[in-house]
Amino acid sequence: MASTKELLAQKLKLNTEKHQQAQKENVKELKEFRRNVPIEDISRSPYQPRKFFDENELKELSESIDEVGLLQPISVRKLDNLKYELIAGERRLRAHELLQKSTIEVIIIDASDEEASLLSLAENLKRQDLTDYEIFVGLSVLDEKLKKNKQRLAKSLGLNREDMYKYLSYEKLPKEIL
Repeated sequence: MASTKELLAQKLKLNTEKHQQAQKENVKELKEFRRNVPIEDISRSPYQPRKFFDENELKELSESIDEVGLLQPISVRKLDNLKYELIAGERRLRAHELLQKSTIEVIIIDASDEEASLLSLAENLKRQDLTDYEIFVGLSVLDEKLKKNKQRLAKSLGLNREDMYKYLSYEKLPKEIL
């Protein structure tokens, strides 16, 4: 019987593989660079669809990182001011902050706003369930050109077209309901 540590390592490995596959499927020919970056130099993504972060899950993740280390670096893109913007891995970044670490391993990706928003949404869809509203928020910040081809967008995010239309229908709801 596998220990908790071994089971956790296996689950993290599967998540890492899913994350890497999502990156390959959604953005072609990106240049990547790995390095450790000061956490204070990383800003949150304006494209983050997730609005709620479970404190207990973050605590468990931070304990896991403290015990076995960070198995999957977060993804960032470089900004003009020598700072970075988070693309994927906000839960891992928050866990590092809970551990009061000063640096985190990152993959620096050369990505446009459009690619960053798509990667952020794809990452969250693959990693952990989002609410329908959070998916709508993620879709609503995507570039209009991306939203025009709903079949292609749905495929790139691993959604079926019917679900895509359901999420996009939130636009028609009154702001009070949203």
